[in-house]
Amino acid sequence: MPRQPSCGFSPLHIKHWIPVFLAFLLVSSTGCSAIIQPKVDAAVQATLTAIAPTATPEATPTPELTCSELTSQWLAEIGPLVREWDDALAVANSTARISLANPVKDLQRISRSLEEAPAPECAQQAKTYYINYVNAEIDVFIKFMAQEYTDAAMMTASDNYAMFQAEIRNLTAD
Repeated sequence: MPRQPSCGFSPLHIKHWIPVFLAFLLVSSTGCSAIIQPKVDAAVQATLTAIAPTATPEATPTPELTCSELTSQWLAEIGPLVREWDDALAVANSTARISLANPVKDLQRISRSLEEAPAPECAQQAKTYYINYVNAEIDVFIKFMAQEYTDAAMMTASDNYAMFQAEIRNLTAD
């Protein structure tokens, strides 16, 4: 006795069901797309709307800073360098003549950093006075090391510092 397949169909029967199955798939997919397609379209549209570029609000103009405010910002920015200068100057002032080479080198490095620090246009004269003061102080130490110290070199440093202070007072008087 020939053996029957367990599902009850023979290979010949399955061959007859293939066109019916394909027709079912075609009809069901066409019917489902009418139901699903609007939902897919809505989801795509929502995604496109979410990622579409939106108009950026116009930036509110920032108010122009006054010279006093710009000068105060500049002084705050160079504050760490000024404190470093003051510390290095204190060390140089308490160093023996023969050992001044390294402290003077530190003062020169700080001077270059101060020269490179940008200042607002309205504070350029104050920066020039301060840089002249710093360089005059360095010159005093170099002359002292060479045993060529004069009071004139010290007066140049002192005068430039006084002009710097007066300029800063004028700039921040607002």
